[in-house]
Amino acid sequence: MSAGGCKARDAAEAARAAAASELKQQADAHALERSSGEAKLDAMRRQLRHAEEEAAQLRGERQRTLAAREEAEREAASAVAELAARKHQHVEEARLTGEETDAAIRALRAQLRDAREQHERSAAEAEALLGEQEELSRRYRHEATELAQRSEGLVVELRSEVERLPNELRINYESTTNQLLINY
Repeated sequence: MSAGGCKARDAAEAARAAAASELKQQADAHALERSSGEAKLDAMRRQLRHAEEEAAQLRGERQRTLAAREEAEREAASAVAELAARKHQHVEEARLTGEETDAAIRALRAQLRDAREQHERSAAEAEALLGEQEELSRRYRHEATELAQRSEGLVVELRSEVERLPNELRINYESTTNQLLINY
């Protein structure tokens, strides 16, 4: 081979090696870009899943909020209806005539007078009962004192009788024993 052919071959080989190196660099860059893209895609998929979960939570919260709002509106309507009913009742009560009120006041005053009189009678009766109770208590104490004194006298009498009986029995026993000894 000639030197020119070797050079051309070396040049072609160098060009091929350079092209292969460039292709390898491009392939590495594409592989790096692809793995980077896949990592970004995975990250985006995770973000998308997270966003979908948050959206589902937000939809649930929205449903709860709407339900709470509906409940609040029902309660407000109920409160408005109750307020209207109470207002109507108040208007009806305000229509009461002064005559009915006066009659009620007169009846209450009469009841108050009667209650005072009854209280005075009850107080007098209670005082009389207390006096009777004190008299009964005094008599019971007097009778209890007399009974205690009589019981005490009986106790003393029984003790002396108990002391006397053994002496008599002992004397009778000794005399009977002596009689028996003498007779034998």
